[in-house]
Amino acid sequence: CMWLIETNLDDTTGEVCGYLYNRLFAAGAVDVFTTPVQMKKNRPGVLVSALVPEAAVDAVEDTLFAETSTFGVRRHPVTRRVLEREPDSGLAATTEKIRARLRDEIKKSIEISWSQRYLQQNFWKNKNYF
Repeated sequence: CMWLIETNLDDTTGEVCGYLYNRLFAAGAVDVFTTPVQMKKNRPGVLVSALVPEAAVDAVEDTLFAETSTFGVRRHPVTRRVLEREPDSGLAATTEKIRARLRDEIKKSIEISWSQRYLQQNFWKNKNYF
């Protein structure tokens, strides 16, 4: 079982969020993201969310308490679905503006999105695309 751990912060800068991302990943989170929110008294704030395996819940919560000004966190059980990948079956391509790693994904009857298809078809035709 995975857990979604969240807290709202209204006194945090972007630099602190970046630092917090690294600390949460080090504590065991598999995904971390932030969402801008409107707090009480119309203050701008940020919702910090971390997707965490059961074994790392305490470590991630301890990190949030230690590294932020929060007094509490919310914890929700979640399920997730992950596509299979073939390890190291990618192609590394380097241009002046970007280094991209293209991987083959096994997408059991899932259609590739338009943007991925466009990138695959046009990447080599227009190297200045990025």
